[in-house]
Amino acid sequence: FFSNLGSEGGWWSSSLNPASYNDAHWYRKLGEEPGIYRMAANHYVGFSIRCLRDANAWGCMDPAYLEYDPLFNVDDGSCSTLVVLGCTDDRFVNFDPTANMNDGSCGDLLGCEAGDALNYQSHTYEVATIGDQCWFAENLRAEHYLNGDSIPSGLPGGDWSWEAIGASAVYGEGTSDCESTSPELDACDEVQSLAEYGRLYNAYAVDDERGLCPQGWHVPTDAEWTVLEDYITSQGFEGNEGMALKTTSGWSGDGHGTDNFEFAALPGGFRYSYSLDGAFFNAGDYAYWWSPSPNSGYSYYRRLGHDTSGIFRAWTDGREGFSVRCLRDE
Repeated sequence: FFSNLGSEGGWWSSSLNPASYNDAHWYRKLGEEPGIYRMAANHYVGFSIRCLRDANAWGCMDPAYLEYDPLFNVDDGSCSTLVVLGCTDDRFVNFDPTANMNDGSCGDLLGCEAGDALNYQSHTYEVATIGDQCWFAENLRAEHYLNGDSIPSGLPGGDWSWEAIGASAVYGEGTSDCESTSPELDACDEVQSLAEYGRLYNAYAVDDERGLCPQGWHVPTDAEWTVLEDYITSQGFEGNEGMALKTTSGWSGDGHGTDNFEFAALPGGFRYSYSLDGAFFNAGDYAYWWSPSPNSGYSYYRRLGHDTSGIFRAWTDGREGFSVRCLRDE
């Protein structure tokens, strides 16, 4: 049982009471009386613990070195790495790759200024300012979550269609059926499609708490897509919001856009979930992008088409394979 909360405190020592026949240890007790009491108790009693530093704590005592720790009181010669102060966060414009200790000098976030680009998992992404938002100007192609864990990929059609786990695919990969109507490339060649369209992800990958986008960025919510659409409408493109986002080439049937905001939307197609073959459709005709799921198993998405000028909004099963754009955190 628990006892004496608020009226007594007890702390173990590591010393046995030599007069004990049952492994009793000394402990100290504070109570309502002003003194400190030294007593012994059996090992099955529960008291608090305080830690005491060893008489000599060996380590680097020079603050000019990265190994320095103010708790050390005896220098053991282990100082080896000189401190280099600077901005150590690569999300900022003045990031210094030679710095090993952040000095608080990080200024403006990288991205969305003219000529800015963001390197993430060995690929450099162009970015675009649209209203008050900062977007990737191309589709994500990450093969790992933000924490470094691999995103399952290369799933055969049956696994893609039925597995409720995060996964990614390249349009046209493997032996699944594939359709390509692109006027400029063979989208069923996975090397060409990866270079042009990035990767496709199911909604389970989008919803995974490990994150798809770089630090400081995220997959845009349904509401944030609406903010984008409303801004484009306000700029005189009512009814032609999709046209304003589509590239000026690459769409079938001359269904190109005007790319007024450098969003560079390309028709990357999708991977079908309602087929044991996990087939690939619509590359060259349509573009699809996820939002995170508002409820289990289903997510909103946006679609642009070669035969439409607006932006289509709907929801579907989370096993579909759609593209992903990243949006910078506010």
